[in-house]
Amino acid sequence: MAGVAASAAGILGHLVSGALARKGGEARLAAFLIAGMALSMIAFGFAPRQEAALIVAASFTTFFTVASYTALIVVALSFYTAENRNAGLGLMVGFERLGGILGPTLGGFVIGAGLERSATLGVFAAILIVPMIGIFVARRQRQAIGEEAPA
Repeated sequence: MAGVAASAAGILGHLVSGALARKGGEARLAAFLIAGMALSMIAFGFAPRQEAALIVAASFTTFFTVASYTALIVVALSFYTAENRNAGLGLMVGFERLGGILGPTLGGFVIGAGLERSATLGVFAAILIVPMIGIFVARRQRQAIGEEAPA
């Protein structure tokens, strides 16, 4: 049941992110969705230890995680010129893969330190400040040199 709910939430995340990105404001959308992912992680950390509550919380977290990933791809596609798009997107995906290695490692250390679920997910939510800041810094730098930046 949990897997089905999370998968459905992920599919919905892709669809919502794609639909909203078409309306413009890709960078703001990505930052909003990353903030939503951070908040949903914190909520997941404090969810009661009841099956239904955990499934709902995990589904919201999955929705925002997948929607954020989709929005970041759209930002990367709109950020780079056509000549650099594949390299830029490849670089972004490479850093995501690095996060896929380091995240579980960090999670193991945090859990091994005896932190509760709420504190563990709080650590990961706090890390999400980095990509939110990165989106706005990159956007500002493009605007400063006179290039059109994603909204």
